[in-house]
Amino acid sequence: NTVTFNTVINALSQSGEKGAAERAEAILRQMEEMRQSGDMYVAPDTVTFSSVINAWARSGEDGAAERAEAILRKMGEHSTGKNNVNVKPNTITYSAVINAWAKSKQPDAADRALAVLHWMEDLYESGDRDAQPNTFCYNAVINALAKSESADKAQRSYDVLQHMMSAHLKGNRYARPNVMTYSTILNACAYTQGTHEEKSLAFKIARLCFKELMQSKYDKPNNVTFAMFLQCVSRLAPRGDSRDLLASSVFQECCSFGQVDDAVLRSYRGAVSPRTYWDSFGTILNPNQQLTLSVLPAEWSSNVKRRKRNNYQTRR
Repeated sequence: NTVTFNTVINALSQSGEKGAAERAEAILRQMEEMRQSGDMYVAPDTVTFSSVINAWARSGEDGAAERAEAILRKMGEHSTGKNNVNVKPNTITYSAVINAWAKSKQPDAADRALAVLHWMEDLYESGDRDAQPNTFCYNAVINALAKSESADKAQRSYDVLQHMMSAHLKGNRYARPNVMTYSTILNACAYTQGTHEEKSLAFKIARLCFKELMQSKYDKPNNVTFAMFLQCVSRLAPRGDSRDLLASSVFQECCSFGQVDDAVLRSYRGAVSPRTYWDSFGTILNPNQQLTLSVLPAEWSSNVKRRKRNNYQTRR
């Protein structure tokens, strides 16, 4: 029956095996044929379609995102044309397609992910509660933008954040930005390629985004956020005293938040002059002593989750 088929498809989607997505979709087609031939015990439903979509999203295979979106659109046609709510897409279905595009290496992956998000927003605003965008959907789109080669990806990522906050303020409590939202936007800023003007704009957005998170009611910065903002400083800000002053103040904030880890130390070292870097540790280090997390005050790293100490070492 349907439950049995769904169990097999879900196992395939979770397996990660090569060809699992193709096999899952083949089972879906078999179920559709059985239904059309009159088998009353087999009928593909939202779980069936969503599991196949998830299988494609996890596969990493060429064309996976297109296959996932094609199934989503097929679901939409079935549920609308036959008024069959049993195959109606829901938030999980849409988010799996967005995630498939976010993982895709195609040049238009970010645009395609954004198009699915806008589709969800339009449906939700027209009264379709099953298409309610959530934090994962917005973050996946921002991630797709961050991984793109678009010179304006910083601005576009920040625009998605604005959509997200607007949706949350309008009552969509599942569209709440979190630290991953902001950290991914900072990643988009840090890896912006383009003209001097485009990089300058990316740095302005990075500073604005970081400031908003520091003052946010949604979440607080973590070790990833601090490391990524310091990457923005290193990659986008001109060298000099102003850059050193900004980076050192951010590092001090990081220490006060207890979020110093290896990545933060590496990013900080790349963002400031050697003198500023070593002066930051004052009398903590003895001459010629290696700098590791273990010799720094424990409270500097006290709030880092799943941290590994003693990995990063530097000498004067």
